[in-house]
Amino acid sequence: IDKVFYKKTYDYIETVNKVSHDLVSMLDLKKIFNSVGDVIFSTLGLKSIYLLSAGPGGDYEVVYNMSYGGGKKGRQQTIDPRQQTTEHRTQTGEEILKIDGDSDLVRLLKTSDDVVIKDELTGIVEVLGQEAIDNISSAMKPFNGEVIAPVFIDDKLSLLIVLGGKLSGDIFTNEDVNLLKTVSNQTAIAIKNASFYAEKLRSERFASIGMMSATFAHEIRN
Repeated sequence: IDKVFYKKTYDYIETVNKVSHDLVSMLDLKKIFNSVGDVIFSTLGLKSIYLLSAGPGGDYEVVYNMSYGGGKKGRQQTIDPRQQTTEHRTQTGEEILKIDGDSDLVRLLKTSDDVVIKDELTGIVEVLGQEAIDNISSAMKPFNGEVIAPVFIDDKLSLLIVLGGKLSGDIFTNEDVNLLKTVSNQTAIAIKNASFYAEKLRSERFASIGMMSATFAHEIRN
């Protein structure tokens, strides 16, 4: 009765506007990941969510996760994507979950440029082959993933949004998929803006150092 008559609903336009409003002023990657993860997690009523960012080696590493268990939200984990994997292992003593950059899952996301739904993989067995489908399912399993939304920046797959199932047990609807696509596009813009801002700060810092060095050299000559 609860699942049929009291399904969790949301206002699509209101959610999109909230994400746009929150991200437009964010220039810090951690805050962007937190904001996007929290909104998707609460709006869709998920069991879990992971955000994985492309690392220097090409693999995708967890930068945010949230889970729901025992009636409470699980531990939220936000990791600086610039931080080395070995450093994070040392701090937490835990093995970081990854998705191989050369995996069939990543290849599918790059090729399709679309949201991947686990339950619909059987529909493309003839295209990819059963072995590839099994590999994709295996890659999603450690995250209890049911849906994966890609985030592309300058035609590069930069971020993966991995969604666990819904607490209600409902399937993911077309509206859910459209919401994920819209949020993914907004996230890509926010990350790109944050990168531009970080690059600007670095340039200004180097310019300041150069000016200071020139001043020191001038004073020494005098």
